[in-house]
Amino acid sequence: TGLALGVAWSRVYLGVHWPLDMAGSFIVAGVAAGVMAALMRMAWMQGLLRRVLGLYDGLLDLLHIPPALSPRSR
Repeated sequence: TGLALGVAWSRVYLGVHWPLDMAGSFIVAGVAAGVMAALMRMAWMQGLLRRVLGLYDGLLDLLHIPPALSPRSR
């Protein structure tokens, strides 16, 4: 959270965003995290996630990307 606040402050300082933009993004991120946390408790979503991760792993294999370069361990 501290790193995120530092990045948000730097974007305001550099004039890229207004403070209200950062507050709005914080609210949107919180709502999105809450919705995803609720969805992940549902069995159908867990099954969908397993299928999507299977496709992701298959694509990494197809592209011959070594597991060490993958953002998640296979």
